[in-house]
Amino acid sequence: MNITAVQNYNLYSKQCNPNFKANNRKIIDKATGNVYKTTTYFFREDLNWDGFVKLLDNKYKDTLKVNVYNDACSGGHEPVSLAIKLKQRMGKRADKFFPIHASDYNPTNIKNAKAGIMGIKNEELYRINEETNNRYRDYFSFAPRTNFCDDLALSPKGDLSKNIEYKQGDIFKNIEQMPSSNTVLLCRNFWRYLPEDGNNAEKLAQKLGEKLDSSSLVVIGEHDGECNTKGLLEKYGFEETPVQYVFQKRGK
Repeated sequence: MNITAVQNYNLYSKQCNPNFKANNRKIIDKATGNVYKTTTYFFREDLNWDGFVKLLDNKYKDTLKVNVYNDACSGGHEPVSLAIKLKQRMGKRADKFFPIHASDYNPTNIKNAKAGIMGIKNEELYRINEETNNRYRDYFSFAPRTNFCDDLALSPKGDLSKNIEYKQGDIFKNIEQMPSSNTVLLCRNFWRYLPEDGNNAEKLAQKLGEKLDSSSLVVIGEHDGECNTKGLLEKYGFEETPVQYVFQKRGK
């Protein structure tokens, strides 16, 4: 997920249906009154998806069950991207990574994700096709657009939607329920938007450092660097793996 300021919300709200929050959604910062638009899409380029899934395959080769969480999942594009890549590489062996527990603070996002209609732009379909080796129809069917700002809408097919469980939630509370071992947490491109009062970014890194052991991974995004997320994770015991933006707890 990424958040960018909307300069003219009145114009934006007239052009796009504000009730649909998959590719674009509105956030009102209660502290400042600022309005933001969030952006999400399939196979976001700041993560080497093939390298990431190869890392998962090797690290958890002998593990019977892996606990996968995706916080700030927005409209579900990111957990679906991961599910596709896991299935592509591992086939039936990917079952130990499912279900992916996907959550977002905004209940409307979760409602839309559960509905399984995901808006995209035309160029995004080319990226999906590239990442699926020209087999996007194995994973998606076309659906009626819910938001006329989108060019197309896709619906995940069959087991793909069953591999993900969506719920509304807050990452600070979600951490308390995560197992300490064999956990993979995607919490990408939202750290800079955590409230600054109370040093919430550092508190999050500290909580992760206290909760997770060396068998677990934390995945951040390119935009998280704007609030020194890498430095915070390193401060609380993590180190970056050979796959950029993927961190593991240092062993004792």
